Amino acid sequence: MKYIRLTTIILALLIFTVSCQEDSPNEPNSNGPSNSSGQPMPKITESSDINGILATIYYDFDAGLPGVPAIGLAMGYAQFGTMVDGGTVAINNTELDKNTQGGSVFYIKPGPGSTAQLNDVSFNGSLHKWNVSGSGNILEFEGDVKSPSKFNVTAPKNNTTISKSNDLNITWVRTGLSDEKILINLISLNDSKSIVTEQDLTNNGSYKIASSKLSSLSGKVMVQIVKYRYKEISANDKTYLIISEVVKSLTLTIQ
Repeated sequence: MKYIRLTTIILALLIFTVSCQEDSPNEPNSNGPSNSSGQPMPKITESSDINGILATIYYDFDAGLPGVPAIGLAMGYAQFGTMVDGGTVAINNTELDKNTQGGSVFYIKPGPGSTAQLNDVSFNGSLHKWNVSGSGNILEFEGDVKSPSKFNVTAPKNNTTISKSNDLNITWVRTGLSDEKILINLISLNDSKSIVTEQDLTNNGSYKIASSKLSSLSGKVMVQIVKYRYKEISANDKTYLIISEVVKSLTLTIQ
């Protein structure tokens, strides 16, 4: 019974993250390929030359429900050009599932409604190596990036209430490599268009969001703290962005 309940929660989480795709505030760049993973990603560059993104993501979600543990889920995601076919795509020799929707192609594992695991991918500074077989204008290439390390958020506590008249102090346990960066999102669960985003932050263990930036938020708010590393690679005269990130998610009430 515990396994069935946990599987149900994981499926619900996957459905939620995919359903949030259209409202995602964090596209890797505004002129190149969009982010359709359903997960937050930093805006790395304004360049229109990025021809694809390849991302490994560890999503740690705490529902804050009694008896329900936090859920950790590793996933892989890739898309190329204007969401065209890139052939076979694998991360650390685990092949991602190819999905086609309305003529658009993207790669993801696990996908909506699936509990398939992303094997051989750890988030502890280990190497994440990508292999793309290529198709059409997307030629064969490979690339890699070292993952960030998992971490714990120490404040604020999940399911607490804070006042928008005070600054919001966010703290986490500082671990990992020196070049890891931090992205923080505050997203209203009443109105997903109400968003506060702070990115390209130093991984120093703390960040303060001024009370003036909280004025548009009220009620239940999802807080996402994202630690990430990235690398731009050039292959066959095209530039690809490889990202690895750990996403910690919790809920606050802001009043």
